[in-house]
Amino acid sequence: LERDGVVNALFMRSPSGNNNEIDIEFLSNESGAGKVHFVLHPHEGLPPDKYSAEIYLGFNPALTFNKYAFVWSASYVDFFVNGLRRASMPLSEGFPVPSRPGQLLLSNWSAGIPDWGGENPPANSATMKVDWVRFTPQGD
Repeated sequence: LERDGVVNALFMRSPSGNNNEIDIEFLSNESGAGKVHFVLHPHEGLPPDKYSAEIYLGFNPALTFNKYAFVWSASYVDFFVNGLRRASMPLSEGFPVPSRPGQLLLSNWSAGIPDWGGENPPANSATMKVDWVRFTPQGD
């Protein structure tokens, strides 16, 4: 992340059109701080703060390629950085994040939310560099 006002993300979204997501997000207004946000977006009515973790990595993630991953099961979502589990979120009864396979997406977007990515839009073009992406079915 080189420009204020940008959110870079890897996420899986439910195909049903609702806001059920599993997100790994980097905010450009925090890029030097070495933070990553792991977020589960539940349906309306569930507390969003219960399903998010702000992790300090101990390094600036913009300086080199790193491996980010999540393992999704019926009872939890685990988040990994460079092979180490950094967060685990249990899924309670009725928490549909997602309840069936969805789309795996990468995004580089301007949030327009001052405290989530920074001011909108960035003054200059912003890029997101990705070395590779891989999907591995659980058990493989």
